[in-house]
This record gives sequence, C-alpha cells and structure tokens, in this order.
Amino acid sequence: MAEGFSHRMRFKAFSNNYRFLLKSPVVGMSDNRAYEESKAILERLTEILDDSHLVISSSSWAIGQKHIFLSEICRQHLERMRLAQRHAAAHTLQKYTRRWLAVRNWPSLRRTLEMRQKSRSMRPTPPRPQKPIYMSGSRRRPQPIIESGDSHEVPRLCEKSTVQATLSAYGLDIEKPPPIPARRSYTVAGNAKVGFPHKRIMVKTYQEHGRTDRTIVKGEAVSVVAKSERSGYLVIEHKNGFKVEVPFHYMALPDKPSQC
Repeated sequence: MAEGFSHRMRFKAFSNNYRFLLKSPVVGMSDNRAYEESKAILERLTEILDDSHLVISSSSWAIGQKHIFLSEICRQHLERMRLAQRHAAAHTLQKYTRRWLAVRNWPSLRRTLEMRQKSRSMRPTPPRPQKPIYMSGSRRRPQPIIESGDSHEVPRLCEKSTVQATLSAYGLDIEKPPPIPARRSYTVAGNAKVGFPHKRIMVKTYQEHGRTDRTIVKGEAVSVVAKSERSGYLVIEHKNGFKVEVPFHYMALPDKPSQC
C-alpha cells in the first residue's frame, strides 16, 4: 500500500503535527482518537486543496493500518502550512506581549516626559548669536594694502623715518632686495655646532668617481675642512694631500669631537 509514497507517519505523530487544520476538536474513543484525528485532518486538507485549485489531490496520500503514507509534494505543502501557522501564532503572542509591556510602563514613561517638558520650559533660552556682517550674503570688501585715493584710511605700521633709519643702519637699499646671507662656517651634529676643521671616522668605504687612487677605506680618520657646494656633502682633506667631497652619511663623529 505504501508503494509510490516516499513518507510515512504514525497516526499520533501526524495528528500532533497537523491538528491545527481542524476547525474543532474530534470527539472519539481514546484508543482510536489519533486515527480519527488523522482521518479528519486529511478530509480538511481535501477541502483546502479544492478551494486553492492546487495540483495535489487525495491520491497524494493513503491511510494504512498504523501509518499515514504521503507523497513528497503533499508533505512539503503540509510543512509550509504548519510553518505559516507557527509564524502567525508567534506574531500574535508578540503583539499582545508588547501591548501589555507598553501599558505597564506607560505611567513611569509619562512622568518622565512631563518632567523633561517642565525642565525644558523653565530653562532660559540663550540669546541667539548675531550673524557677522561678512556672512550675511555680501562678500566683505578687502582692505587696501597701500595708501591710495580710496576714502578708507590705511593705518601705518611704522613711521617713514624709522624705515629709513633701519635701512641706513644695515646698509640696505629700499629699491633692492637684501643680499643672501653667507654660508655658515659650521655644521650641526645632533644638538651641537661643530666648526671646521674637525675629525671624523669613515663608516663606509668611499671612492671618488673615476679616480681609483682616491679611495678612503672604512675606519680611517679624515679631516673635514669645509661644507661642499653640493647638498649633503662635506669637503675632507686626506692625509695623502688630496681633497675630496664625501657624503656626510659615509662619516661619523667620534665619541668626543675634536678640532684639528
């Protein structure tokens, strides 16, 4: 009898799972109650399928001596109906639970809102800051840098005699820019000034480009005599009598810098 049906369920399990389809409980003997409920559930399912015009028919299940035999499509339809019923029941429980909580908490919430409204009405309103003139929509007119025929007066930073006295004291010309300062006669190591000449130790071997005879090996002491015109270079004087420009990171000061 179970041929062609992929699922089977006992009468009690079937009635427990799908009893929600019944409009009213089944009255019967306790021994055959599960069987009567299962039969009533299938009859109710037939009515639902007739109203919904689905492809499932009464041939999708069969009643045995101890089991209900179901096809796969029938079982899936029953499970969808059961899931929808459970969701509807959960929504109903949530709705009434939230309503009960809102009614219970409303007195304390109302007192809180009344106190907040009262404190807000008693609080003095701070004066509203006035909008600056230059933010009122019209662009602020820039002040002239030099004195001109405009009606606005330009305040002088200093007197003309003071400017002339400063130029005379430093030997400057008002029509020419000041000269570029001379290069400093020292170098900086850490937070200290180190004058020329002074001793340094080579931390790397350096060879002048194209001159194999001008090689300074690592660990050799050299005398730094001046800064180079090239940025990052120092002019050193070798013990053999030649001068060469060496990058500063090729050398390091001894623990106690000593002047030559």
